[in-house]
Amino acid sequence: MQWALKNVRADCIFETWLHLDGPAVRVHCKLTNQRGDATQYMAYNQELPAAYGIGTLHHLFSYVGTAPFTGDSLTEQPPVGQPWTYFRATENWTACVGDNSFGVGVHNPDAVFTVAGYANNSTFGTGGAAGYNTAYIAPLHVETLDANIVYEYDFNLIVGTLTDIRSWVYAHASDHRPDYHFISNRQHWYANYGDAGVPTGFLRESLNGGDPSLIGPYTAFAASDCPNVYFAARYSMSSPPPGSVAQLLWETNNKGNFSATQNVTVTPDGAWRVYSLDLSDNAAWSGLISRLRLDPIQSGGPGDYVDIAGVSYKHDPPSVSGLADVYVLVGSDPDPITFDVSDDLMPPDGLVVSATSSDQTVLADSSIQISGTGSERSLTILPQTTTENTATVTVNASDGLLFGTGSFTVHVVSSPPPTPTPTPTPASTPNPTATPAPTPTPTPSTGPAVMLSPLPGSTFTSSTVTFSWSAGSATAYFLFVGSSLHGADIYNSGTVTVHSKTVNNIPTDGRTIYVTLGSLVNGSWATNYYTYKAFNSSATPTPTPTPAPTATPTPTPTPTPTPIPNPTPTPTPTPSATPTPTPTPTPTPTPTPTPPPTGPAVMLSPPPGSTFSSSSVTFTWSAGSATAYFLFVGSSLHGADIYNSGVVTVHSKTLINIPTDGRTIYVTLGSLVNGSWTTNSYTYTAFK
Repeated sequence: MQWALKNVRADCIFETWLHLDGPAVRVHCKLTNQRGDATQYMAYNQELPAAYGIGTLHHLFSYVGTAPFTGDSLTEQPPVGQPWTYFRATENWTACVGDNSFGVGVHNPDAVFTVAGYANNSTFGTGGAAGYNTAYIAPLHVETLDANIVYEYDFNLIVGTLTDIRSWVYAHASDHRPDYHFISNRQHWYANYGDAGVPTGFLRESLNGGDPSLIGPYTAFAASDCPNVYFAARYSMSSPPPGSVAQLLWETNNKGNFSATQNVTVTPDGAWRVYSLDLSDNAAWSGLISRLRLDPIQSGGPGDYVDIAGVSYKHDPPSVSGLADVYVLVGSDPDPITFDVSDDLMPPDGLVVSATSSDQTVLADSSIQISGTGSERSLTILPQTTTENTATVTVNASDGLLFGTGSFTVHVVSSPPPTPTPTPTPASTPNPTATPAPTPTPTPSTGPAVMLSPLPGSTFTSSTVTFSWSAGSATAYFLFVGSSLHGADIYNSGTVTVHSKTVNNIPTDGRTIYVTLGSLVNGSWATNYYTYKAFNSSATPTPTPTPAPTATPTPTPTPTPTPIPNPTPTPTPTPSATPTPTPTPTPTPTPTPTPPPTGPAVMLSPPPGSTFSSSSVTFTWSAGSATAYFLFVGSSLHGADIYNSGVVTVHSKTLINIPTDGRTIYVTLGSLVNGSWTTNSYTYTAFK
C-alpha cells in the first residue's frame, strides 16, 4: 500500500520471494514504480509488512524498553482496534500468540516504529482464517516512494513460542549504529523540503528555506557504542549564511523529541568533504539513541541544495592502491602511471589527490601531474636528472578530514633493466596429458557486472576474500558484504570504478554471507545477489583421503583375421550339433558425464552455449542436492521476460514461443540448497 497516493494510480509491479529457514519464512519484497505522474508526494509511513493473525492469536507482545537484546521483560500491547497502538519495538519484532504463548512473530531487521492492534467483531479471542477477528502487526518506515523508484525490503515470519521467536531474533540481530550510505536509496531518511529523487551515489536535499532537515529512521543503539558520527557532504549555494554550521540532533530513550544537539562548522564551497562530530564529551549523548536528525545548514534559498553521500559511526582514511615501482630511461617521457583511490563514505571523485617527491633534484613536485576523476586516476612524471638516481613519490588522497597515502620508487636508469633469463628446467619423464578444462562461457560484455570469483555458492577459505567481477557496460559499481540479504554490516565499498575489492575480517563461523554487487548502467543502478559460506575456523578439518591408484587400462587387442582355408575333400562327416554362432558384440556407448550429486543443479540440455533449433525448447537439469528450483529465461542477464517458472520441484521445463531472431538468450537456473538460493547462469543463441 503506497499510503501517500490518495486516488492516484500506483502503476507498479510488486514482487515477493520467500524461502524457509527453520521456523522462519524469510521474505524479500521489491516494489518497482512506473507512474506516469512524476509528482514527488510527501514521505509517509509504510507498512513493511502489514501482517494479520487469526482471532485466537489475541495476545500482542514486544520489547519496548531501552535495553534491547539483554533479555529484559516483554510488554503486552492492548488488543484494541482502531485507533491502533503505536510503539517502539526496539528489538525489531512483535508477536501475536494464543493463550498457550504459541503464535507468529513479525521481524523487520531495519524497523523499530510499529503499529499493532486487534480487530474484534464477535467473541473475543476466537476465529480462524475465515473469521472477522484478527490481530494486526505492521513495522513502519517513513518513506518517499518516487514515480520511478525501485524499493526493496526484507522481513521474517517466525513460528513458535514467545521464547522461540525471541531466540531466533537474537540470533539474527542487526547492528543499529548509524551506517547509512545513500548509493541507490534513501536508507529510510527523508528531507523536510524534499529532494531530487532516487539517489545515484548520493542524496540531493533541497535547502529552499529556513532550518532544512534530513530526518532519519527510528533506531535503537547505545550512545556509548558510537562516540563519533561522520557525514560526507557537498554544498551548492548562491549565498551561504555567515558562520555556516551543520547540526546533529538526536532523541534519547524513545522520548519523542529531538532534545540534544551538537554543531560542526561546514564549508559550502561546492567541494566534497567529510565532517566529524566527536560526541564522546557531550553529556546529552547517553542512554539509548532512538532517532537522528541532520540539519546540514541554518538556511538556504531557491535552487540551493546539498549532496549527502552518507552518515556513519565509522570512517577510515581514503585508500590509495595499485602503485608499483617504475623504471625511467634518462631523458625519456615515461608512460602514465594508473592507480586507484577510494573512500568509505564519500564518492571517489570528491577526493583531492596530490603527490610529492622525496628528492627535488631527481624529480621535482612540479614535474608530477595528476589527472582523472572517480576512483581511477593517472599520474605522469618527468624526471630532470641526467644521471642514474632514485626518488620516492608519495601520493596523498584527502577527503577533507583524513589522508590516505601510497608510494612508489622512481628508478632513473641509463639503460633498461635486463630481462631475467629463465633457468632451464631439467627434462623429466612426461606425465600423461591431462584432460583440458572446458572453456567457460564468455562473460557478457553488456548489462550489469557479474561476479567472477570466488565462485557463487562456494565456501571461503579464510577471513580475507578478494571479489572480482566483470565490467559489463556499467560505469560504476558498489559491493556490499553482509550477514543478511542486502546487508553491508561486514563491508561497504562505496561507489567505485574498479573491478575487484579485497575484504578483510569476514567472520569465520560458517555463517551464510550475502554479497550484493551493484552496477550503474545507463544512469540506473542494477544489482546482482550472491551467497557464500564463511570459513569455519572451529570446524575439525577433514583428513585428505589418500587417492586410490588409477588402474592402467588394458588395451583391447586388435583381432587377427582368420584365413579362409582352401576346400579339402573329406569323408562324409558324422553329423554333429550345429554350433551356435558367436554374437557380434554390441558397441559400448560413451557414458554421459554424471553431474555432481551435491550442490546446486546444473543444466544438462540443451548444451550451454548452443543454438536453439526452433522456438520450442525443453530445458533439463540435474537434481543436485537442491529441494526446489526456478528457471528464468530472458533477453538480458537474470531476465525473466520470456519465461518464469516460479518455484518448482521438477527437473525439466518445456518452453514455446522463444524468439527466433538469433538474439542471445539468458537462462538462470536457481537451486534451493540447505535453505539458501544459489544460481547458475547460461547463455544460448536463439534460432533464426
